[in-house]
Amino acid sequence: MRDYRKFISLMLLAFVVAVGWTDTARAEISGLPPVRESEAFQQYKKRTPSELSRILYLIERFKGTTTEVLYDGTFYKSDVAVPIARWFLAVNYKKQTAEQWVKQYCTSTIFYGNPIRVKLPDSTFRTSRDLLLEELADLKKTEDEQRPV
Repeated sequence: MRDYRKFISLMLLAFVVAVGWTDTARAEISGLPPVRESEAFQQYKKRTPSELSRILYLIERFKGTTTEVLYDGTFYKSDVAVPIARWFLAVNYKKQTAEQWVKQYCTSTIFYGNPIRVKLPDSTFRTSRDLLLEELADLKKTEDEQRPV
């Protein structure tokens, strides 16, 4: 009986890896609402589609959540981090793609080079870069699904 349970567990794991996490499944794990249900996405749909609007979406995705950013040993609640991120974007944006922006500015801290980590509402930690790139991929997937054929 025990081997049967292991087999079923392995098959389930293989299925999840093969199919990939859906927006809803990932959202349930991270504690964030699915992309379509987020306030950030509602705001994003009102803007002209651009790389800048995608970056703003990524910043606003965490507004009003219990998410915290760990930056050089200090935790910043999302309500503090969001306006700082918007200011930093306004000062430093040079027409990069959203992916380039994330890779350039959301990987490590400016002064000490420490990884930037995010504590999600479910208390798990992710690197900022990986989390934002996944959120960007989810946004693009949602955009593609909503385009008329």
